[in-house]
Amino acid sequence: MMDKTPKIIPADSSYQFRAGMIVEMLTRPEWGPGKVVHVNGDKLHVFFRDQEEKAAKMFRTSAPSLSICPAQSDPILDNLPPLKEADGRWELPKSRISLAQAEGKFLNHFPLGFVDPK
Repeated sequence: MMDKTPKIIPADSSYQFRAGMIVEMLTRPEWGPGKVVHVNGDKLHVFFRDQEEKAAKMFRTSAPSLSICPAQSDPILDNLPPLKEADGRWELPKSRISLAQAEGKFLNHFPLGFVDPK
């Protein structure tokens, strides 16, 4: 059985983050997993799946609460369009809605979900 415990990287680690890695913020589980979209020296730009923002968040590689997800694949993060750099920020080409927002819109239109006769 695979160990699903996050691999916590200590602040003094020489571990190298790479673009494409799936990570998580232990202090913000509501953000869901995130994908490292750009690495520049000691700065990571991470796009989180469950955030509604179109810009990636920036962290130092030494951020103590940033950890590597045991699962290095996510159906949403694996299919992101290419992010574009603008003034040092990495952004999606257009706004998007989160999975929770999409579910809410669907259930608003189809209250009984997939069994709704509409």
